[in-house]
Amino acid sequence: MFCPNCGRQIPDGSKFCPYCGAKLSLAGEPEESQVQTVLSEEERKKRAYEEELLRAKAQQAARVGIKSPGVAAVLSFFFTGLGQIYNGQVGKAILFIILGTISIGLMFIGIGFILYPIIWIIGIVDAYNTAKNANDALLRP
Repeated sequence: MFCPNCGRQIPDGSKFCPYCGAKLSLAGEPEESQVQTVLSEEERKKRAYEEELLRAKAQQAARVGIKSPGVAAVLSFFFTGLGQIYNGQVGKAILFIILGTISIGLMFIGIGFILYPIIWIIGIVDAYNTAKNANDALLRP
C-alpha cells in the first residue's frame, strides 16, 4: 500500500502515514467527511420536520386559540360550568350546571351545603387544568 499524499510505501491497514502523517481511509470505509455529510443530511431532515411540526401546532393554536387557565378558573368561580364552556367543553359544562343545580336544590335537605362547594371547587380546578393541558399540548414540540 502506498500513501496517496507522499507516495511512500506503508504497511497495509494503516490509518495514518508514518512518514507524512496523512490520514488514510481503508477500502470500503467511508471517509469522515462522507459520514459527516450523511449525518448532517439526516440532521437537516430531522430539524426540518421538527420546524414543520412546530409551525403546524402554531397554526392550530391560532385557529383554536390559546386558552387562559386563569380566565377559565375565574369564569367557573362565578358560575359553575362557565369555565368549561370557555374551554369548548359544552357537554362537561352542562354536566357541571346540572350537578350544581341539583346540589343547590339539596340545600333544603342539608346535604347541598356540603355537596355544592365540592362541585364548585372541582369545576374551578377542572376548568383551570383543562385550559393548561390544552395549551401545553398545543405548544409542546
